[in-house]
Amino acid sequence: MTLGFRLVTLECPNCGEALAGEAEDVIFYCVACRSGFRIENDTLLPVTVHFAALRHQAAEGWLPFWTLPVRVDIRQRDASGGFLRSLMGGGDGDSVSRLVVPAFRLPVERAVEAVLRLSRDLDAADERLGEHLVGGNVDVDDARTLARYCLHAAEARKADMLKNIDLVVEFGSAGLVGVPYRTAGGRRVDALLGVPL
Repeated sequence: MTLGFRLVTLECPNCGEALAGEAEDVIFYCVACRSGFRIENDTLLPVTVHFAALRHQAAEGWLPFWTLPVRVDIRQRDASGGFLRSLMGGGDGDSVSRLVVPAFRLPVERAVEAVLRLSRDLDAADERLGEHLVGGNVDVDDARTLARYCLHAAEARKADMLKNIDLVVEFGSAGLVGVPYRTAGGRRVDALLGVPL
């Protein structure tokens, strides 16, 4: 009888160090050689990891977010106004940018807020040595699904009356960014923008 699960050795493929992780994690970071990995089909695959710059203050920890290069092709939009002007930084038509999507579970409303704010306002990454990055239990396919939802949610929030939209979303190679967090009023928020996490 097959039990339906397999054990995967959590050892860094690059340097052999043990990788820290939690029960449902699909993302791992080696603090010894600063390498990131995602698990797919019982295999650890490399993924680029950066850490968001946090100047002149301490963080309680770092949470993983997928960085998804995205191209949005708006084929048709029946309503007045532009498309995702504040999020994508462009006007009508094609837009090219990146989305920053939580790699951990959040209620949908908070996830949408985090994606919209961090995608727009997160500054350039800053390499940091030896930071822990744990709790990544949302795989890249689920992150892409959430990203598509957020694009539609941003469009639905506009003041105009949307009748119809036809858009094609294409994603590039995913990376990870560690975003510092702190606790404020018993709730976790990102330490850069104060977005509830």
